[in-house]
Amino acid sequence: NDKMTTYEKLNLASLQSQQLMSLIDSISIGDPLSSRMRRFLNAAANVTFSLGFSSVKNVVECLEDFSKREKYIGMLNIEMKEHLQDEIKTLSELNEWSKGKKATKTTEEEVPQIIGTNLSKIEHILDRIGTLRENFVLKYMYQKSPQDNIDFVKCLEEGKVIIIQMREADFPTKMLKNILITYFINKIWLSAQLRGKIHNKPLR
Repeated sequence: NDKMTTYEKLNLASLQSQQLMSLIDSISIGDPLSSRMRRFLNAAANVTFSLGFSSVKNVVECLEDFSKREKYIGMLNIEMKEHLQDEIKTLSELNEWSKGKKATKTTEEEVPQIIGTNLSKIEHILDRIGTLRENFVLKYMYQKSPQDNIDFVKCLEEGKVIIIQMREADFPTKMLKNILITYFINKIWLSAQLRGKIHNKPLR
């Protein structure tokens, strides 16, 4: 990741964000995600993924926790901040501010400060994340660092067949199975996209 240019990092982050959006959309509970909530999710995903983080947990932290959000944005270099200024502005809409007070003869002025996150703006995203956390296997995937994951791009390059086995007992409901299927289909699609960038004409 360190060898990639800023453009390549942002392009990869955009592809990963699309993958995450499809995964969250596949969790059909309550009201569908509004375009506004999709905008918040996309903004958080692009910021965290462009920094090299690849876990859903990092994206949710960026949405939920104002201090983590500030930390992630602060880690962006100047060039990234220029390209992601719309996403940064979108995330700033989540900030909850203190009221602040004017100075009086006996008290000093209290400048408004960020004190939290307006969770009502992202409630349907959090509802879906809550569903992921209900199942232990999905919760483990949600929290796990991608560091030791199987490199699907490498597998495709080597012409290997990818077989995914899921035990029935681990995913007893249709919705859980759909979430996993969506996750792996999107992961394979992203890997194929990345593989296409390696060669003009990948081996078949």
